[in-house]
Amino acid sequence: MKPTLCLFSSALGLLTLSACDDNAPIEDYGAICVESATSGSQYTLEVTANSMDCGSDHEGVAYSCEATLSGSAITVTTTYVPGSDPNSLCAPPVFATCSLTADAGSYTLSFAGEDVTLEVPAEGATCVPEGTEITDSGWL
Repeated sequence: MKPTLCLFSSALGLLTLSACDDNAPIEDYGAICVESATSGSQYTLEVTANSMDCGSDHEGVAYSCEATLSGSAITVTTTYVPGSDPNSLCAPPVFATCSLTADAGSYTLSFAGEDVTLEVPAEGATCVPEGTEITDSGWL
């Protein structure tokens, strides 16, 4: 029996064709936005990750986020498991959150092969990929 092939899109818009495995995790999937909040003499950086895609079902879907700080580099990793549903209906995007504590300063924020500058504290959100933003009506 030949494996079914699936087409996956990454946060950078790259397409990948590979054998389907409904439980195979996809790293660095979707988009992230980071906001800072005062936490004593430091700042809590709240990361919200959005799959920016439909999960085939929400019973089998999983999405997680991890943020790490090393010197002036902040790396965010997401892991997305799309789940499976034979009826092919599209469920809304799923979200994950993670956080870390940092001092005021300038950082390089890395996600899905893209680096942007993150100033802490900052007004509003810094998002990756660039051009992604959170508005009152949702994510763009």
